[in-house]
Amino acid sequence: MNLKIKNATKYRTADLRRFFEAGLRAYGAQRDRTIEVEYSRRAGYVSGCASIGGTWIKLRLPRQHVQGSGLVPYDTIPERQMRHVAFVFAHELQHNLGHRHSGGSAHGGTLTHGEYDDVGSWWVDLTIRQTPPKPTVPREVCTQRLVEKRERRAREALDRALSDLKRVQNRVRKWQRKVAYYDRKLALAAGTSS
Repeated sequence: MNLKIKNATKYRTADLRRFFEAGLRAYGAQRDRTIEVEYSRRAGYVSGCASIGGTWIKLRLPRQHVQGSGLVPYDTIPERQMRHVAFVFAHELQHNLGHRHSGGSAHGGTLTHGEYDDVGSWWVDLTIRQTPPKPTVPREVCTQRLVEKRERRAREALDRALSDLKRVQNRVRKWQRKVAYYDRKLALAAGTSS
């Protein structure tokens, strides 16, 4: 089975795949995993959870970071933050490999927070970029396009209505002629029978 990434963020899935595959190689882990990525609720915060001895990992990555008095979205996760992302991924991967936090064990291993502080350098040359936002179109241009679209639709509806009206007028003239024809027939029949 291959690495499956469920990406609910605007981070590029190809960047995430390169990052996770590098981490899996660095720890000698199999690729048969499902990794879910979503945004963290807190600015600049990275967290995760994983199944013990399983193949499922969830990482929450920051959408934005605090800068000055406001929040600024990330274009690319900066290096200082990437180290933390690598640490959290390594930590959750250790859960997949059967380690629990100290105090419990599965498959004979325990995991303490100081143990994996040195995450190595497998992540240093990697970047996780967000897909750039689509260029915004000025409101006036949007309004103009909308007006043009609505005018075109209105003109098409008018053309259809005029065509329908012409058809109905022809039908009315046809039935008026028939009624006049039968009125004359009835008048002739009434005149000859009296």
